[in-house]
Amino acid sequence: MRIKDYVLYLKAFIKARYFGIKTPLLIGWDLTYRCNCNCKYCGISSENSVELSTTGILSLLSEFVSFGLKRIHFGGGEPLLREDLDKILGFCKQRRIFITVLTNGILLKERLPAIKNADLVEISLDGPESVHDSLRKIGSFNKAISAIGLAKGHRLNVAINSTLSAYNLDCIDFILKTAKDFRVRVKFQPVNSLLAGDKDMKSLFCPDLEYSRAIRKIMDIKKRRVNSGIINSISGLQYLLNYSRYSSVKCCAGLLYFRITPEGKLYPCSARLEEVYRTRGGSLNLKDAMAMIDPQTCGRCLCSSTLELNAMYSLKIRAIKNLICSAK
Repeated sequence: MRIKDYVLYLKAFIKARYFGIKTPLLIGWDLTYRCNCNCKYCGISSENSVELSTTGILSLLSEFVSFGLKRIHFGGGEPLLREDLDKILGFCKQRRIFITVLTNGILLKERLPAIKNADLVEISLDGPESVHDSLRKIGSFNKAISAIGLAKGHRLNVAINSTLSAYNLDCIDFILKTAKDFRVRVKFQPVNSLLAGDKDMKSLFCPDLEYSRAIRKIMDIKKRRVNSGIINSISGLQYLLNYSRYSSVKCCAGLLYFRITPEGKLYPCSARLEEVYRTRGGSLNLKDAMAMIDPQTCGRCLCSSTLELNAMYSLKIRAIKNLICSAK
């Protein structure tokens, strides 16, 4: 990030905290709910929805840019299934938006030209072959490993996104070693029941003691190793460790962060609970849609990316320092 971008972030934080002024610094955009995997911890692919056209996406992006958009996270489903991904990313690149694309890596070889404009490509990896394939599908591990190597070979900025569940709490060392071997970073994301859809996820939930040990281990490695490669900040990890004890959290969803569904509906975050969000779409323009969304204090957040922004919004020095260091 450039110095003036940090200044813009700081101004946006101040305006949001003290005056309630909304600036969509970061948006998460699920480009499609279609997916070529069937992960045990995700029910999104079971949802049927229409998708905005290329023109509709670019038009909405233009509105976001006019209101101060700086970072965008494209996910899904599997975003590489969008045939127009190259046009979408090219549009964002021209407007100096920091682009993250989250993918399972299966289609990366075929769609490599489409993601050349991504500033960060996050590839999902949940453990060794037996664990990863059991969570996703047979053959997905080798595809993910190949995708990491291929992306690195083409000088893309790559990170591993690892979802922590009862299946892989003992795989942290493997994941970090793989990241070290490829010279990439890792973001840890606890399994999130809010994304389960109609799936039964009871077997995925981590026992409290084992979960605490795993998060403490990640924190300890982050503290001890200057170049640990762990993207999560200490502040973010501290929240993940104690999230069940929070009755609420100072949240920037609906102020600095918004979520877009494939059909173009605007939400404050990825929490799919009626009492948490208000759906807006149809004929409303972006300004009116943002104005009708209430800021959130649900206390249920387990989204690592949102938590990092929340920590900075709360002026946690460790989180701000972590962002600065990771941007170098």
